[in-house]
Amino acid sequence: MKILIRTLQLITLAMVGVVLASCSSDVIEPPPLFGPSPPGFSPPGFFTDIDVKKNGFPFVASAWAYHYLDTLDSSSMLMIEFQTFTEEGFRRELCTVYHLPVRIGVYYVNDPNPNFLPVASYGTLGSDGDVVEDFYELDVSSSSWIVITHADTMDNRVTGTFDLSFVIKTDREKVNHRNPDRVRFSEGVFDLPIQY
Repeated sequence: MKILIRTLQLITLAMVGVVLASCSSDVIEPPPLFGPSPPGFSPPGFFTDIDVKKNGFPFVASAWAYHYLDTLDSSSMLMIEFQTFTEEGFRRELCTVYHLPVRIGVYYVNDPNPNFLPVASYGTLGSDGDVVEDFYELDVSSSSWIVITHADTMDNRVTGTFDLSFVIKTDREKVNHRNPDRVRFSEGVFDLPIQY
């Protein structure tokens, strides 16, 4: 009799465990890992790998800096962009910070605006890298910044650090359910040649 009672208790416990496990909501599936540009997919020396944390996890992307504008007061402006790729060379993520002065300093990043203040954008791409998947906007509840620690137009290099936070845009439905609603790039470090 004791064996029968013990067996019934174990069966009941197992059934409760199965029911509880099946009731758990939203199994979180980790996003796929993409990396820097595969060898041979971009011109030599065009991209430089950067290390940063994405939502707290180590993350490597390909980056470049581009001198794109001289303003009316003759100050140079930079765009810094980093992106990830599939093994086949298709772009999957793209983050751009632009309207950056080519000067040492701390620059707080804003929502897009016409006043030539530093701004940032981030999005994910699908298909063969030319189709926008999900688009994010700056998270105004967090501070986003970029620090330029070295800017030299003679040797064409810019170095610095950054911390950028984004939230998924809500004006359209999320395309890829595996993309997080919030993305934070922290402890970012870059040392990039400036392209003209």
